[in-house]
Amino acid sequence: MKSVVDLVKEAVAARRSGDAAGAEAAAREALARARSTPGAAGRDALIVALSVAARLDRDAGRLDEATQRYAEAAEICRRDPVSPRLPHVLRHLGMLQLRAGNLLAATSCCEEALALRRTQPETPPLEMANTLRPLALVREAERRNAEAVQYWREAGSLYATAGVASGVDECRRRLAALGEKNG
Repeated sequence: MKSVVDLVKEAVAARRSGDAAGAEAAAREALARARSTPGAAGRDALIVALSVAARLDRDAGRLDEATQRYAEAAEICRRDPVSPRLPHVLRHLGMLQLRAGNLLAATSCCEEALALRRTQPETPPLEMANTLRPLALVREAERRNAEAVQYWREAGSLYATAGVASGVDECRRRLAALGEKNG
């Protein structure tokens, strides 16, 4: 019998290889197994399984389902006062809320994710940049361009540190669109 971790890895590998049906099947099994696993190990496994299933939902255009799964994962994370997974889940939930036009919910999720990341000094540069990115998008949607510029600059610097050229390029494009020279 495969563990939840093995099933999650199988779902991720199938997703990467383009096997949507295989990814969905492994994710469903991972969710079922995680829901029946007791204690903290079950909670952590369920957060991971929900996140993978939500990513698959998002890929398939099932945005309401993805939002529900990330919201459930956030609720579970909140039961652990020091859950290291909460900022990641909130970042994704915030992006879905923004995409759905729920600006208030997106703002809340993205601000909380960044506040939590700022308290975690061990956060890798790429994860911090990925947390700043949705908040920059939210600030653009709110027409709070000065704040958006700050977040895009910080994210761009962190993407450069992490060696993610596509992230640096996006930040430059966004800064240029906001009228910033040398974005």
